[in-house]
Amino acid sequence: MSLEKKVDTSRSFNINVTREDLFQRGLKQWARQKQASPKNLLRVSFIGENGIDQGALRKEFLTEMVCGIEARFFEGDGERGKNPKYSICDYQDNSFKTCGEIFATSLVQGGPAPNFLTRWCYHFLCHGEMDKDVGVLEVTDQDIKNLMTEVENAEGGERLIDLSDAIVACGYTGPINVDQKKAITDAIALHALVRLIPILNQLREGLRLYGLDEVLAQHTQMCQQLFVPGHLQEVNVDFLLLALSPDFSEEGSVRRQREMRIINFLQDFLQKLEDRAVHGTNGGGKCLSVRSFLQWVTGQAHVPLIESKREAFKITVHFDHDCDSR
Repeated sequence: MSLEKKVDTSRSFNINVTREDLFQRGLKQWARQKQASPKNLLRVSFIGENGIDQGALRKEFLTEMVCGIEARFFEGDGERGKNPKYSICDYQDNSFKTCGEIFATSLVQGGPAPNFLTRWCYHFLCHGEMDKDVGVLEVTDQDIKNLMTEVENAEGGERLIDLSDAIVACGYTGPINVDQKKAITDAIALHALVRLIPILNQLREGLRLYGLDEVLAQHTQMCQQLFVPGHLQEVNVDFLLLALSPDFSEEGSVRRQREMRIINFLQDFLQKLEDRAVHGTNGGGKCLSVRSFLQWVTGQAHVPLIESKREAFKITVHFDHDCDSR
C-alpha cells in the first residue's frame, strides 16, 4: 500500500496492443515507450475493442505478462521455484530489466505476484549477493543437470575423461577422476548459478521502480511470499463463490427461484472445473479452470494481495430476465 502511493498519476503509461501474440507485443510496446514511464499509472487498451481501462484491463494485461515472463524467461520446477534461463541475447536486449519493471508494476498496480522464483534467486534480488548455501538442487538448466547426472553415474575414469571438455568448460580445474565426482558436480552447479548473476542484476535494476528493491532489502522475510512459491492463497471455488454478490429479485418470486437455480448451476460448474483440475482430466488445448473463469469475469486470475482488498473483492451478478438471445 505504501508503494501504491509512489505511482505518479500525473500522466498515463499507455500500452495499446491486440490480443493476438499479446505477450510478445506487450513486451515490445513496454520497452519502446517514449511519452511516459512505468512509474506512471498503467492504462491498457486492446486495439479494436471499446473497453475503457478502469483497472480490469490493466489487471488482465499484467496477468498475461507475468504468466508469459514465467514461461518465456524462466525454467525449473513449479514447486521449488524457477531460475532465469541463461540467454545472452535476452540480456543484451535488456529484456530482464523489462521483466523486473513488469514485476514491480504488477505488485504495485493490482496485478499478480511473480511468486515462482527459487529462494536463492529471491535472496540475490534482495541483497545483490549469492546465498552461501546454494547447491546442486538449485540448478534448473536441463543441459547442466544432464551433465551432472552423467558425472554422478560415471563408473570409471574413462567416462569422466570423455566428459572432460564439458567439465573444464564449467570452470573446474581440479583432477578428473572418480574420487572427485562430488567436487566436479559442485563446481558444475556453481558455474550454472554464477553465470546467472548478470541476468539477476539486470532483473534487480528493473525492480528499482517505486523503490521496490529497497523494500525487499529491508523486509526480506515479509516479501518472500510475493516471489517464492508455496505461500499465497490460490484461486479456488470457495474464494470465488464467497466473492459473488448476486442481485436477487424479491424473495418468493418466480424470478428469484430461477436466479437461485442459475447460481446453483454456476456452483456445480465451477466445482466440476476444480475436480477436473485435481484429477488432471481437463484435456488438451487451453485449460479451462476456476482461475481462467475468474480472469474472464474480472480481468485478474489471482487472489488480491492486500487483505483489505481481499475482503472488499466482490463480483456483482445481474440477471437479465428479458434476454431474448442465447
